[in-house]
Amino acid sequence: MSFDNYTRNWDTDERINRAKIISNDIINSIDNGEEINYSLFLMKARKFEYCKERVS
Repeated sequence: MSFDNYTRNWDTDERINRAKIISNDIINSIDNGEEINYSLFLMKARKFEYCKERVS
């Protein structure tokens, strides 16, 4: 899945901040004992991985 259109205009700091927000959102969902919507979880995880890759 490509997120180039989603992140095209982001600079490195924005990519890092978005990755932090996405990862914190995933962690908070788990910590709050929320029922995990796995398709949404995977989408967020992919966005996080994409942001992380684009920064490195």
